[in-house]
Amino acid sequence: MSQVSEMMEYNKFFNSLSKDKESTVYIKGSTFINIARQYNESIPKYGKYIELRREDGLSTSRRDFFKDILDMFPLDIKQKIMMKCKK
Repeated sequence: MSQVSEMMEYNKFFNSLSKDKESTVYIKGSTFINIARQYNESIPKYGKYIELRREDGLSTSRRDFFKDILDMFPLDIKQKIMMKCKK
């Protein structure tokens, strides 16, 4: 899959998630990380992950860190994580 296709797929995924914290399709950062940790337990838990991103001067927005985490995985695992987030 090309980088453009991957970015389009990610944007489609992220835009399908609600930005309303009261919505049933809102995925909290901690929930997303817990789903990703099912495939790679070395990912720090949410609080530590956010702390490390701040120390590195990286964005802590869900859009950015969800993408950074997904980019750690091969395509088949990315798709599994995204599917679990939509349930």
